[in-house]
Amino acid sequence: MRRAKRPLGMLLLIWILILGCGGCGSGSDTKIGSYKIYRVEGEDAIGLTEFLMELARQEAGVKLKNTADEEKNWISLLTWETSANTYGYTLEGMEPNAFTIVRDENHLFILSQTEDGLKRGCRYLFSNLVDDQGTLLLDDREIYGDAGRDLKEAIYIGENPIGEYEIAYQDKAAAPVCEELRDFIYQTDGELLPVTEGKSKEGPGILLSLDSGLAAGSGRTVIENGEISICGADAEALRQEMYLFVNTYLGWMNAGQADARISSVAKTIYVPDEVREVAEPWMEEREAIVTLWNVNFTRGVYLNEATSLKNNILDYSEEQIYEYVKMLKYCGFTGVQATEMCSAWAGTGGYEAVHEKLRMMADAAHSLGMKFTLWVWGAHFEGFSWADNTVSYAPGDSGFAYDNPETVATFEKYYSIYAELADCCDRVIAHFIDPGMLTTSEDVAYFSKILRGKFLTVNPDIDFGISCWVDTFDKGTYVRALGNDITLYGGVVPEEENYIKFRESVANLDTRMGMWSWNICGREIDQLAEMNFNMELIRDTYQTARKYDDGLVGT
Repeated sequence: MRRAKRPLGMLLLIWILILGCGGCGSGSDTKIGSYKIYRVEGEDAIGLTEFLMELARQEAGVKLKNTADEEKNWISLLTWETSANTYGYTLEGMEPNAFTIVRDENHLFILSQTEDGLKRGCRYLFSNLVDDQGTLLLDDREIYGDAGRDLKEAIYIGENPIGEYEIAYQDKAAAPVCEELRDFIYQTDGELLPVTEGKSKEGPGILLSLDSGLAAGSGRTVIENGEISICGADAEALRQEMYLFVNTYLGWMNAGQADARISSVAKTIYVPDEVREVAEPWMEEREAIVTLWNVNFTRGVYLNEATSLKNNILDYSEEQIYEYVKMLKYCGFTGVQATEMCSAWAGTGGYEAVHEKLRMMADAAHSLGMKFTLWVWGAHFEGFSWADNTVSYAPGDSGFAYDNPETVATFEKYYSIYAELADCCDRVIAHFIDPGMLTTSEDVAYFSKILRGKFLTVNPDIDFGISCWVDTFDKGTYVRALGNDITLYGGVVPEEENYIKFRESVANLDTRMGMWSWNICGREIDQLAEMNFNMELIRDTYQTARKYDDGLVGT
């Protein structure tokens, strides 16, 4: 009696986890070399048979014969529904690139609706389900399925398809990292690249190696004329650099983590054929500012129903945020900066929702080798459609706000909210003017110290800074209260004398210096930063600043 058809389409997401020899036991039926090719279907059945035989020879060192006895161990590649039905299976519900591998007693099936899917299944079989001793890591009645939904059409490095590449290593310790990289590439477009010790052929390749000359824990990726070189100071650093390459160029997010997945929606992945190392950049760090104003509710008083919400990053999915941050990296930025203020909370109904998105942004930046900066309103906690009738900025009897317990309680409350993100920040910048409700240098210094303390408690390595954009507060008061382990940020101004004055004051105070402005690339359009770049303005701004810099960091 024919068995009832088993709907493989419903089983595509089952992942077989095999430890050691996978519980397969011993005996000839667990050795892939004991199997023979029984049935191969498709328009090019001869080509598929040759492909399978060559793959078995290259990957497992076995010679598969293409004749089989019904009672012996055999492999079949099925792409026709009627054939699948004969053995009690169905191809219904499978995606075109999907495949399923089934071990049924002494029979091994690879099933797919397409020849490309069958080839993917064959590659996966020999790369992941057959060990180095040629043992089949698949128990009787076990199934592995690949849904094939995220598969890309191709990966190109420059003009070269990645199928022309091989992965090579010079140090034995790099071999496992090569295998991981091969699996990422396979999961991206179905290509299963050879892994060799040392480069074995002419043409482009991907070389993974250890370089003791690199700083401890660091890595480097360079691409020259399509040749990819990935280095690490040690094996773990190499692995992290490989994950960075996969995240940055192969369309993935969170490579190396449990939730690693493809985030790019592009059908074809393009990797540049030239990625050069900049040994001594003039501006070591450059961050793009992501403003979180509620884009269609100007200043919280005017609802503009004609405003597109497509650029409201707080509505983006985690994958979209990841790709947005990746775009900023492609533009040359080394970090991303987000503006945290009550107007953003008003746009989402609460700060918790904003923080969730900011954490996604920070995680994306860090997995792409970038930094994340939190820029906060240091002295304005209501308005802009965010209502809190407990807020106080009033001074005490002494004339200073820090002498009023109600005002201190307000700042403590909102600084604690900001500090909930301290664990995912590399730096924090406090902004006190426009908007800001403090009027004295002493108050700014006092509350800055409170804010910094909350961040340092969670993250002792935080780079704390104060935005001195247009303020007239005394910078010496800051240093007397906080010490000189802070960063002071100057603004972008047309008067050159202001560059000189600010830089001289920072140099005399012996603090770090940075540049901050959201009008470097254009001009503010009533709370919505322009989504374009004025390259002439950027050039003039940078070159003017460079005249007065001596390799100082800019953001």
